Amino acid sequence: MKRKEKALALLLSAVCAVQGVGVLPVQAEVSAAVSLEEGLTGYWNFDGGDPMANLAPEASLTASLSGSAVSVQPSEDEGFGNVLRFGERQGESAKMTVASGLNSGGGDFSVSLWVNNSPAQNGSVKTVVLQQTGNGRTLLYRQNGQYVTYISAADVAMGSSTGSDVWEHLVLVKTGEPSAYEVTLYVNGEEESTKDLSSGAVNAVTDLLIGAHKNAGDTGQFVGDVDELRLYNRALSQEEVQALYAEHEDVVLEQQIQGIRDELSALIQRAEELCEQGEEDPAVPERDALTAAIDSAKEVLESTDASAVTAALDALKNALDEYMDVSLTLTVDPQDVTREIDDGIFGINHRYAFNGYGSFDPETMQIKEEFSQLYTQAGFGSLRYPGGTISNLFNWKDTIGPKEERVAQIHGFYNNSGQHGIEPNFGLDEAAEFTREHDSELVYVYALARGDADDAADLIEYLNAEVGSNPNGGTAWAEVRAANGHEAPYNVRYFEIGNEMNQGGADGTTAQTYWIDDVPGGALTGYINGGTASFSGQYVVAKDDWNQTASYSDGTADQTFYLRYARVERDEKAEDYASFTAVNKGSVKIYAGGTQWTEVPDLETAGADAQVYSVDYKTGAVHFGDGTHGAIPQSGQQITADYSVDRDGFVQISQAMRSTMDQINEYNSGNGLAEKEIHIYSSFETEGFVNQMHESGNDDLYDGLTIHPYSGTPAGGSSTEESRKTFYYDAMLKGDAKAADVENYVTLMQKYDQTKVPVISECGIFRSTDTMVRSQTHALYIARAIMEYVRLGSPYIQKHCLVDWYSEGADSLGPTQQAVIQAVSTGGSTADGTGEFRFFSTPSASVFEMLNGSFGDQVISSSLNYEQQLDSGVDQYSVMTSKDAEGNIYAAIVNLNLEGENKMNIRIEGQNLTGRTMEVQSLSGDSFYAENTLDHPDNVKIDRSEAEIGGTDAVVTLAPHSFTVVKIHAAQDEGGSGTEEPDPEIPTDPDPEKPGGEDSDVEDPGAGDPAGPGKPSGAEGSQNAGSSADAGKDTDVPVTGEGRGLAMFAILCIFSGMGAVYLGYRRVKTDKIKNE
Repeated sequence: MKRKEKALALLLSAVCAVQGVGVLPVQAEVSAAVSLEEGLTGYWNFDGGDPMANLAPEASLTASLSGSAVSVQPSEDEGFGNVLRFGERQGESAKMTVASGLNSGGGDFSVSLWVNNSPAQNGSVKTVVLQQTGNGRTLLYRQNGQYVTYISAADVAMGSSTGSDVWEHLVLVKTGEPSAYEVTLYVNGEEESTKDLSSGAVNAVTDLLIGAHKNAGDTGQFVGDVDELRLYNRALSQEEVQALYAEHEDVVLEQQIQGIRDELSALIQRAEELCEQGEEDPAVPERDALTAAIDSAKEVLESTDASAVTAALDALKNALDEYMDVSLTLTVDPQDVTREIDDGIFGINHRYAFNGYGSFDPETMQIKEEFSQLYTQAGFGSLRYPGGTISNLFNWKDTIGPKEERVAQIHGFYNNSGQHGIEPNFGLDEAAEFTREHDSELVYVYALARGDADDAADLIEYLNAEVGSNPNGGTAWAEVRAANGHEAPYNVRYFEIGNEMNQGGADGTTAQTYWIDDVPGGALTGYINGGTASFSGQYVVAKDDWNQTASYSDGTADQTFYLRYARVERDEKAEDYASFTAVNKGSVKIYAGGTQWTEVPDLETAGADAQVYSVDYKTGAVHFGDGTHGAIPQSGQQITADYSVDRDGFVQISQAMRSTMDQINEYNSGNGLAEKEIHIYSSFETEGFVNQMHESGNDDLYDGLTIHPYSGTPAGGSSTEESRKTFYYDAMLKGDAKAADVENYVTLMQKYDQTKVPVISECGIFRSTDTMVRSQTHALYIARAIMEYVRLGSPYIQKHCLVDWYSEGADSLGPTQQAVIQAVSTGGSTADGTGEFRFFSTPSASVFEMLNGSFGDQVISSSLNYEQQLDSGVDQYSVMTSKDAEGNIYAAIVNLNLEGENKMNIRIEGQNLTGRTMEVQSLSGDSFYAENTLDHPDNVKIDRSEAEIGGTDAVVTLAPHSFTVVKIHAAQDEGGSGTEEPDPEIPTDPDPEKPGGEDSDVEDPGAGDPAGPGKPSGAEGSQNAGSSADAGKDTDVPVTGEGRGLAMFAILCIFSGMGAVYLGYRRVKTDKIKNE
């Protein structure tokens, strides 16, 4: 049963009992044989002269407070005396400590407490309720409205919170042996869940902490009130739990009835606003019914009769739903072009590694046909290469030319177990030709961590210069490209400098800072300006393998190692090659097994036992002897080095790339060829980068900031229907929060330069490995994200990633489920991508198919006459509209409602749509968690229909959990003008013939004025379509336990029809539309 329904049923039974109706009371009478003091080792109610005194019969446990943000204060709610109040953290964490309070891995225990979570608490952050010290674990924390235990060393969801700013009673009970035990959570007297666990509980006595983690920086501090804390050395029964809850049940019931009144009051206000909006339209029965429901609701608003208030709330919701179903209108202004987009905007992130994750055949050196067809079907406008993290150490010159002459590349996380060199079969030319053949645009990620300004300039020449030109002298890289079979330039215009290079951690396993944090000033300075990076005791590497295992001597003669962050070798034909050094001379010291050896210029002059080495300062190679000329390091000895190297940063690389492009354009201009663009973006996603570039006068060297607004792991999962819904709604809310973060960066950048843009080259639901990530849920998440980032000006928007292995897990680069195309091994190797694979597309790929195949290149403004919210606080609808050169109008619409179809009128300003053709594409699936498989690749597929519009406005039926793209064809005499004079008289046939047949998504606007009810009066009261900012949120009615007794059951049956989804409605002011 829904939590709200349980709450209402209990509330009704309680009120009936108060009014003398023969209903069994909600709270159970405690058996005379049961004593709530049995096994009670600690009890604090924070009242009396010593509020921290233990009131248990055997008061051996002691408690104390620490931190300035926690104190004993009088409660603001009647029914509670003093409470333990936690404010927002100030310096050190605030907590209550019960010394030696618990052994979670020993015998049975129960912890009972009342909590009131403050609205000021960040709901998306893990906030600790119960925590152990020492080796103990987090017994209970709250995140995204869910309570979770970590007692078993794994996150286990236990149940839902009733909300913020309300009191709720929590009891956590553990029973059983360390190897087989149960954990049960009760909320307001009712069992939320019981989980069978088999390990992880720490068998040791620890302190028990209330309100904070043992490691202050690990998680968020609790904010709110705590009261009536009880510790038991036994497992409480449900009867005993209900008895404890009954002590303050009246507070909960009062909160609940007040919550229903507040909800009804807010709904009345929203309903009145909608009625006022539709006053200029002809009367429709649905508005009359809504007006009557409003009047009835007002009459009972202050009633103490819970059944009457609840019935009025239910009736008003139904009337509002019915009215909105006929009046919701999207108004499109084809004259207001907000931005232009090109064919490359809706793209994908791809990775060269492992033969393009099985998609590339290294024998034929071609993309596999089945994969190519799926790529073509999705129509990706752009492809990011050579990937994200995996691109950071990519040396492009080693990936061109004959396959047998290429050098294995280095993974961005090169020191993970089993990670060695990667064959670059799907090299630069293969990727560039693939995108050209599929009408995609190549977006290139340049490896700042590996390359330098000279190497980057060579890359621009190789990609974009005409044969016959040689912008920087030295090797004519356009001729090299032609010799490799690709005479025409690739004309790459978008470049990202590194990937996520602000993300620190352990070099080789989690960090993407590489050498930049080893220069004076740290990572930001190193990324922007480069500098001298110095290293001490760093293990050496092989040319094609940077794993630590490659740094050990094997005892053979003539061994060669490399200094890890030496610069890539300069072009031998370059004018300054003679003066180039890969590392700084005089800085190199080499150690074998911890013993320093001696550098010599020539090993040929060394004796057999001399512990010497030589350095090739052009490549950073370190050479050892053969046992005749120079000693051989003993087998098993690790080779380490001290050295320094002068590296180039973003500024130097950007200058070199732009200078080369200027020379290419000068050549093109002189030879009657078109000039070309170049856009260079930073991957250091911080405010510090933006500010420092401005302060140093380098704004003109970057065109925007690469931002990867991944969602974070949503709460819930695919285990139950409720947990799926939790995942669904939480993912959407997280996406909205990330869009807000991106908007903050846009505001910051454009404070200095209005031309700066955000660049969304990776996005998606990340890091969940749940199957929900492969489902329709992710498709809707991506569709909404695309709409937001189009609005914010991203030149291309790319989901991560194109293809990955079909699995239930993840690798060092993240979960495999997020790929839009899944590679299923049919004998192939997921270690290197060789062998046979089959492929299928996820629903997310269909989003790209719909947008790339049917959307205009001019984004135009549109607005809904009101906004509709689901009970999670997320907007039900997101909308993006456009037009093309022929005057066709497009509307992309996400409908997040899970229950039933919805209708939307589409009105184009200045145009009568009667007789026009409307095409509808819809992606919904049987459920919001439906996913495709290799055997059933069309479980979620695009449904297409076409019909003639029968009225001034079009009407589209939106399936639940759907993404829909509507194309309204231009009038035959309209051309590309996008306008048409309206008919002088609007037809008023109350029963026009419905076009499209029974199964069509296209419907007639209905009776009365075909302009439809709910027509906005001017601009006021409309909402910019697709916007999710400033959405009002409504709190669900908190829950108590299910009532017991036949009479209560009867009432429950009557009211169990309460809708699970709360729809919020509001008008949004015109200034927001203009601002956006």
